[in-house]
Amino acid sequence: MSNRHKSKFAFLFAALILIVVLFHNTPQKNLLFGETLCVEPVSSMHGDIKKVDSFLDIYLEIMKNLYKDKKYTLGWTDDFEYHDLVSSISELKLKLEDLIQVLDKDTNEGMEIALESIKLLGDELVYKQKHISLDLWGILGDFKSKVYADSNSGMPKCNLFVSEVIYSSFCLIHKGKLDIFQKEFPYVNNVPWKWSPPLADEWSNVEVEIERFKVRYKSKNRQIGDIWSHKEHVGVYLGDFYGKRLYISARELGIEIKFIPNNEEGVYRYYVAPVKK
Repeated sequence: MSNRHKSKFAFLFAALILIVVLFHNTPQKNLLFGETLCVEPVSSMHGDIKKVDSFLDIYLEIMKNLYKDKKYTLGWTDDFEYHDLVSSISELKLKLEDLIQVLDKDTNEGMEIALESIKLLGDELVYKQKHISLDLWGILGDFKSKVYADSNSGMPKCNLFVSEVIYSSFCLIHKGKLDIFQKEFPYVNNVPWKWSPPLADEWSNVEVEIERFKVRYKSKNRQIGDIWSHKEHVGVYLGDFYGKRLYISARELGIEIKFIPNNEEGVYRYYVAPVKK
């Protein structure tokens, strides 16, 4: 091998070593989406509870104004349901504050999910107030994860909401399938090849395995922060109040806190943390 070839080989080898070193010392990239992978956040339940309290207060005030003006009932079947819902959300605030104290020195994944779901509701409320806008969450592709496909239905999607909450809680991306719509029409928001997370009927099918979420076969053992699903709908369970089950999800009017209908038992799943090595 000539000296010229030896020098060229040495240069290429040194360049390769440099690339390896740089790659090793920089954040790993998701090559499919070209984004830095999320680093799981350190639990900050105590800092979150004040924020969540304020968001619930704003939501309650909005509900009261809507009820007072009779502009829209948010699906309330009667006055009793409205008053029960207001009372339940008020009780939820107290329950969250109590649980935070109990869980002071322990990690509780269900609480993380519940708090993140309400923070997502708060983000929507703040956005609407700031921009004087009626835009609904999920329609504009305003996802923190940046890896899920926009709603093609023109309405917020419950499964996207749940997946966003899970991502915000644990940096977990549920790769259900690549979105067919964006595969066929890659000009949508100029961001093709995004994931469509598990659908509601997959969450509610006990034979379908969903990463990190196990079926709670005894529904009476349900816990706050469980993922509740029933055929075509899925959301985050927030607890039992006044004999009714409270949950949060994205519906036609955006993110809402509502009661689970009594005739819909549904399936509950709970998060299982990975085993630390």
